[in-house]
Amino acid sequence: MTPHDDAEFTALCIKLDETLKRRGSVNSISFEAYTDALQDLPYSALHNAGMDFIRNGDWFPTPKEWREAAEDHLFEDIVPLALPAPVASRDVELKTITLPNGTSVNVMISDWEFRCTACEDYGWTRTPCPGDRTCGRPFRHLAHEVVGDCPCRKTNDTYKRHHTPSVAARKAQR
Repeated sequence: MTPHDDAEFTALCIKLDETLKRRGSVNSISFEAYTDALQDLPYSALHNAGMDFIRNGDWFPTPKEWREAAEDHLFEDIVPLALPAPVASRDVELKTITLPNGTSVNVMISDWEFRCTACEDYGWTRTPCPGDRTCGRPFRHLAHEVVGDCPCRKTNDTYKRHHTPSVAARKAQR
């Protein structure tokens, strides 16, 4: 949660307070405790979890309950990027595809052989972090992936071809 999310988080807490039963009174001290306990989570996940409590809950959630529910919502907006597996052959196939508007388009489909299987020629490697400070964060957190430069960047022809400006592009920048 960022400082500009405070007003929205306050409004969400008021909405929860008005719709759910409380185990005690919600005052400025308990609100500050909620803010401190949930500040490292993005507001979108907290909002989605709060709306779930409004729809399905009976009691105002504790910070622990809210955190667990928000962590369930953390990655629902992320669409995984599916990359093809490296293939040794380079066969080309011509295929006709019909678009939603009804037009047909001929497309050449080929297998691809990556120069670097670690980064698949994108120049970035992904390393898993189980949430135990492997990535360098000084506190416990959710499991995620750390992205960094691949060592192949200096020698990978495919990467260099896509990331080195052409002579015409350099002249255009002058």
